[in-house]
Amino acid sequence: SWGRNNSGQLGDGTTTDRNLPGPVQLPTGVTFTQVDASASHALATGSDGQAYAWGRNNGGQLGNGTTTGSAVPVQVQAPAGVSLSGLSAGDLAYALGIGSDGNAYAWGAQSAGLLGNGTGVGSTVPTPISTPAGVTFTQVSAGLVHALALGSDGNAYAWGNNVWGMLGNGTNTSSSVPVQVLAPAGVTFTQVSASGTNSFALAANGDLYAWGSNASGQFGNGDTTGSLVPVQAYASAGVTFTQVSAGGNYSMALGSDGRVYASGTNSAGQLGDGTTTDSQGPVQVQLP
Repeated sequence: SWGRNNSGQLGDGTTTDRNLPGPVQLPTGVTFTQVDASASHALATGSDGQAYAWGRNNGGQLGNGTTTGSAVPVQVQAPAGVSLSGLSAGDLAYALGIGSDGNAYAWGAQSAGLLGNGTGVGSTVPTPISTPAGVTFTQVSAGLVHALALGSDGNAYAWGNNVWGMLGNGTNTSSSVPVQVLAPAGVTFTQVSASGTNSFALAANGDLYAWGSNASGQFGNGDTTGSLVPVQAYASAGVTFTQVSAGGNYSMALGSDGRVYASGTNSAGQLGDGTTTDSQGPVQVQLP
């Protein structure tokens, strides 16, 4: 890990920033198989089947039953007999994961209904997300004020704040439990990614869809018009896609041609095309 470390989010036992990669202090005998980071805390899946977290813990986002931060990984207190994987860290002091028992779990602060259980009460340990009848969640993505999940039925589900329409259900009404994203007829999804103001999903046929705010052109469809339901994104790239990641006012996708495409705000060079010029359509990242 590397970067800012004011809350111990680098997991190296210190709060000292560093600009080169250094090792996270792994628990004895454990290696990590998946990691995810927010602004001030991080998560990892261990080789022992346990989830670990470190960094800031003001909302209980470390999931260890306390609100005390930690500069080294601590074990997330999953329910007995349940292991957590597919972890996703949210910037608004919460976290998500997929349980081995078929439930999806959330923990941390309950701002905007982000724990997805309809209660309005935060939790310092993982609690089940309210899943629709007959559906299990296979992937979760924690955005800033909303969250997404991929259902076993091929539908996407969303919950939390909906001021920009990022729940994708045709309204601006927020929800503290998952609601189904209104996919176009015949479209099923295989991956979802949530950002601060919008949502992206990868369809089974390799097309990309986006909904919510498009104020910076992050949909990559040539304009800045947002949508309350999924619309096709990045169509002008002329390729299909295998992965998508929604960033802060920009987005990136991995093409079937092995190239990376990006669209939206580029003030800090985040589109990787050698410029700082914003783009409303997909540009190719300059690969080595």
